[in-house]
Amino acid sequence: KMSKKGGTGQKDRLIVIGGGCAGSKIARKLANLFRVVLIDEKDYYENTPMVPSRLGSNFLDPNASFKNMVVPHMEYNPDLYELVLERVEAIKPKKKRVVTTSGAVYHFDYLVIASGSSYASGIKFNSLIDSYGRIRDERVDFISRLNEKISQAQSVAVIGGGSVGIEIISEIAINFPVVRCILVHSRDRLLERLHPSASETILKWLNKNGVETYLSAYGSETVDGELEIAEKDGDVITIDIDHVFHTVGSLPNTSFMLENFGENVLDEHNAIVVNDYLQVHGYEHIFAVGDCNNIPEEKLAYKASAHADCVISTLKKMLKSKKNYTKYKITDPGSMLISTGPSKAWVVKNGKITISGKFPIKLKRIFLKKFTADITGQSSSKLEVNSISLGDPFVLLLGDTSGELVRKLVGSLTEYSIGLTVGVNENETPLWKNDSGLNPYIRFTDIVGCDVANSLLTSNIHTVVFVVDLFKIGSLEEILGHLIELLSHTEHLIHLKYISYFSLTEGTESALAQVLHTCEQKLRDFTEGNPNVNLFILRTTWSYANLNLFTLHNRETGESVIPFPGPKLPKIPMVTIIVFFMMLLNVLLL
Repeated sequence: KMSKKGGTGQKDRLIVIGGGCAGSKIARKLANLFRVVLIDEKDYYENTPMVPSRLGSNFLDPNASFKNMVVPHMEYNPDLYELVLERVEAIKPKKKRVVTTSGAVYHFDYLVIASGSSYASGIKFNSLIDSYGRIRDERVDFISRLNEKISQAQSVAVIGGGSVGIEIISEIAINFPVVRCILVHSRDRLLERLHPSASETILKWLNKNGVETYLSAYGSETVDGELEIAEKDGDVITIDIDHVFHTVGSLPNTSFMLENFGENVLDEHNAIVVNDYLQVHGYEHIFAVGDCNNIPEEKLAYKASAHADCVISTLKKMLKSKKNYTKYKITDPGSMLISTGPSKAWVVKNGKITISGKFPIKLKRIFLKKFTADITGQSSSKLEVNSISLGDPFVLLLGDTSGELVRKLVGSLTEYSIGLTVGVNENETPLWKNDSGLNPYIRFTDIVGCDVANSLLTSNIHTVVFVVDLFKIGSLEEILGHLIELLSHTEHLIHLKYISYFSLTEGTESALAQVLHTCEQKLRDFTEGNPNVNLFILRTTWSYANLNLFTLHNRETGESVIPFPGPKLPKIPMVTIIVFFMMLLNVLLL
């Protein structure tokens, strides 16, 4: 249990059960209005729609592949009043109490149930199946090992022909063509809630790409590592199988609702019955969002995010004693975006396929990045950099004085910031000068032998950003030594963001790579032995496309500041745009 007490005693207590997309978003966006207690079985937010692509990936980097997918709760929401890592045992609505499996009791003024749903296999973390995965590193390791197992398998099966099952088997079929891929579905067609033409189109694509499909059939594993497929006509097929994913029977996590609530709170599927405002039937101050409620729509992540927006709006109105609560409006209940492998996806609108090909897959990748940014409030490209907050008492910034990235980042900080430069050169532009002249709020000094830096590090500075321009690496290792010496005296937790940016030219790759590796290893060795320093590493290239992704977030105002906008693109006349789209439409019609 992690908590942050003090200064918020007069605020109402909001308990959020579940740290998925809806629960995490509500907890973050209301952390400044309530004493938010997030109760979750795991210590991280996971972007579940990304899981199929990671399970079936033919290249999985333990760092890069998960940076936007699995994010610790306290990393994106440091303003949480309390984070409780437990399962909920029961809710006592009349007493306004939540009881966890350890017997701990938590009082609430408002309650949001965002407990989600579970599968029989490890697509989502479920402590009832396997407790390994409760912390972020364990979850990353679990998915990485499962991915390695798939890459070495001879045969893999998926039981369940819904969108999740189709995405998983498609990723494996495309990325590992030597693996025998089997899909078993109990209905007579895939995606039965969609139009028959959509089901038939995707079935043909699967068969064309080597997926063996069995419809109107039931699959089960034997103790001998075999898959038994019972077909409609009574025949039973037995296949040697290395791994089976169960994506059927997704059930809402609502067992804690079985006691203390009335008979009409759960429907026949054990989903929580809610009204138009997503309030639990009969309880004005209790809400249910996401997969666990009975809203008649596809249980998709972006729908859960929309539930969160609705509840956030209503809770803000409740604080002001307003009664015009926000209604949840069901839109496009049959719309979704289904990816089949890394280079093809299908846009489904009202049950029918409207677009397919490479464009939808690019659209989905953009959507997932923006979706993560919306949930966590952080940059979709680099969460660690975006955790620098203008609301911190001090931000210590280290970096090459001539670097445009450093100069612009410093220019975006507040009067409470301290900028500390390294590698000062008389011929370089002073870091504190920008287009508008001097910034009077930022003081600068050299890191070598800096007493003021040492005193600040032991008191008020929470974040250190060390930006290195690898074209100017002459004294990098010496500077790094001074930085480690300073950080070794810290008496409180510091987040160290190590950012290196460079453009490789012919003949420089090996030298730069060696310096980068040496410095990163020194920092890793140091931080592993120092519990007061958390290390985050980012490698980026010098381009405006990357630099635009470095945004700073002001906790108090909720505004995001982009250090600089990048190059201005030429304006295209509206007439030209209209003519272009008319021509494109004509080509599509033909």
